[in-house]
Amino acid sequence: MLNICGVYKIQSLVHPDRCYVGSSVNIANRFSRHKTDLKHNRHHSPIMQDHYNKYGLSDLVFSVIAICDRDDLIPVNGIIWIEQAFIYVYAHIKHNKTRPYFNVDPHAGSRINHVDSEETKKKRSNSMLGLKNALGNELSAETREKIRIAQIELNKSDAVRENKRQKMKGKFLGRETSKETREKQSKAHKNISEETRRKMSDSKKGSVPWNKGKTGIYSEETIRQISEGHKGKPSWNKGKKTGRVPSSAFKKGMIPWNKGLTKDANESLMAVGESMRGNKNGEKRKTQNKAEEFDREELLKELES
Repeated sequence: MLNICGVYKIQSLVHPDRCYVGSSVNIANRFSRHKTDLKHNRHHSPIMQDHYNKYGLSDLVFSVIAICDRDDLIPVNGIIWIEQAFIYVYAHIKHNKTRPYFNVDPHAGSRINHVDSEETKKKRSNSMLGLKNALGNELSAETREKIRIAQIELNKSDAVRENKRQKMKGKFLGRETSKETREKQSKAHKNISEETRRKMSDSKKGSVPWNKGKTGIYSEETIRQISEGHKGKPSWNKGKKTGRVPSSAFKKGMIPWNKGLTKDANESLMAVGESMRGNKNGEKRKTQNKAEEFDREELLKELES
């Protein structure tokens, strides 16, 4: 789902008269937040939380009922009127109630452009002190290692890899990275410690490339765009010594294979090479010396006469 701004609804399948009406500048993120809070038993609506605990997430249908501009969600006299209109429809008109079943407040409010006071911020900060999951809580080395191993195993899952790939698909299409960002990325990839390299290596062990065994992944248009993107760019190893020497190149300091051999020995080796030329499967050619060939020729002449 795209980042849609508007009014949404959460409705029960078992009890269609039970619904929730809300609004958001990013409905996709708001849906995700509702689901996360329900799964962790911390939803702001205790009525919806009790319903979820009994029927599960599959009973709740998330849908968009109106799309609007961001300015339409800014409260006027403390009320978001477009959301309030749908609250009235789904509460008063359809079910003759003061609010939708899952809504806590019958009035549509919003925190857009709202700034908390210093007192409120301090109260929130004090309320987080002492919590195990609060910032500043240091995990033990053993716990961090367990989390690292669990994350490595999770990233090896095909479902997780495919989900990440779909999320990133087209996200940066047409976006040009600034020079400052490129410099930061370059610095981040330099001077990597040996420990970090080991962790990166361990995370890749056992993982299967996402495109292994797959064909026809890229369309002709995508292949053309990749080709156009590489045009004019120098290869990464241009001007760099890779340590590889072509087979035809002569290495400095290498001793020729026939150095020190006499002329007779050299000619004998060359004769052996000529005799092996054209053989298949390494089979030795059956040869005869000149004396044997001469005797055979003489024998043929005598038979003919």
